[in-house]
Amino acid sequence: MKRPSKRLWYLTLLFPLFLLLLPQILSTPLGKPLFERSIGRRLGSQIKIDSLSLSWFGPQMGRHIYFVNTEVEGTVEEVLSYVPLWSLSQMGSQFSLKNGEATFSLYKGNKIEQINIGVINHKIQASAVAEKGDLTLSGIIHSKTEFDLVANLINIPTAPFDYLLHAQGMLHAALGQTMNLSGNFLSHQREGILSFDLLSPNTQLSMNGSIVEGHLLLAAPLTLRFILTPEFSAKIAPSLNLAAKKPLTLRIEKEGTLIPLHPFSLSALNINSALFDAGQLTCKNSSALISLLTLLHDASLSSTASIWCAPVIFSIDKGSLHLSRLDALINRSIHLCTWGTMDLMQEELFLYLGVPAETLQYTLGIQHLAPNYVLKIPIRGHFKDPEFNIAPAAAQIAALLAGQQISKKSGIFGGLIDLFSKPSEDSDVPPSRRPFPWESQNP
Repeated sequence: MKRPSKRLWYLTLLFPLFLLLLPQILSTPLGKPLFERSIGRRLGSQIKIDSLSLSWFGPQMGRHIYFVNTEVEGTVEEVLSYVPLWSLSQMGSQFSLKNGEATFSLYKGNKIEQINIGVINHKIQASAVAEKGDLTLSGIIHSKTEFDLVANLINIPTAPFDYLLHAQGMLHAALGQTMNLSGNFLSHQREGILSFDLLSPNTQLSMNGSIVEGHLLLAAPLTLRFILTPEFSAKIAPSLNLAAKKPLTLRIEKEGTLIPLHPFSLSALNINSALFDAGQLTCKNSSALISLLTLLHDASLSSTASIWCAPVIFSIDKGSLHLSRLDALINRSIHLCTWGTMDLMQEELFLYLGVPAETLQYTLGIQHLAPNYVLKIPIRGHFKDPEFNIAPAAAQIAALLAGQQISKKSGIFGGLIDLFSKPSEDSDVPPSRRPFPWESQNP
């Protein structure tokens, strides 16, 4: 039987020794680049560490750390983790970070300094300083669903939260450059408190609720007021060029509101009553709107449309949004309305666009319609490509115009034709909520 070679014996003896000394090897100038590349790949950044001290059972320490990627560049004076080397990816439960600094390249002026974070036995203490503000966070974090936190942010840049939440600039576009936030966040065994006030250049949000069996119940109406900036409009509807004259407002009543949190599910979301006021908007004219205005003989067509919306009440149940009736004034002259259901899960529309009697009279000269009559136009299809079924409405308009001409020329007989051909009001058309804002306000 052939004996193992000396080289194999040496390798057999050296391998356990190599494993034993691996942390020390990675801490040397020779091994440190391997550790930097490994951590850098996990964080999506380039990492440089001046001084590194690793051990199998901890603690792990890095000093004078530099990191950079396409969104953020920064330094940390010291990071100390109290976990074994093989658990370093879970260092969030036991670590401290001293005197960090980060600059976010996506937007100017987004620099945070004096970042200090300590997490010991799930207890967290964090603080940071911005150019004109500061951040404090304290409490306990056991997991994503088990925590008890108190937060206070004053003039803190929004870019760090965009980066941490992978929001791709959405928070900055919605909130603005900085934000103030104060609140209490408690969740334990699917019970707790979620109460905070958020104020930024573009947004004001107030929420006060309790968590019961993993669902948020409002203790007071949720109120939101926000400015529709060009940046946010480009994020949510890049093809529409949406703009608003005044801030948009939303109020969700507490009665009947049930918001699932762990996890969130549209099918389980329930909002019994909410009011949304978009005010005066401008947007790019769509082909469907152009076809409708052409049908109504509107001569004010242009590349953009002005839409003055009345406040609208809606509800959400089992993944469907139910719109009561939204009345709007198009191009300061055409009164239209819409109502129906939107399937939020399948992103499908089951709406009607309504042309009230006053609009038919103003645009086409059709007389003697019932005051509450509304000509219905079905809207179906996907959110991104709605289909307006205008053909039946066009036929109805043609019949009304023809009947009106006959009644003018045929005396008593024509009056009888007009009486029997006049369309009746549909019982499924929701009533309007007057007065409309354009009836009592200047544009």
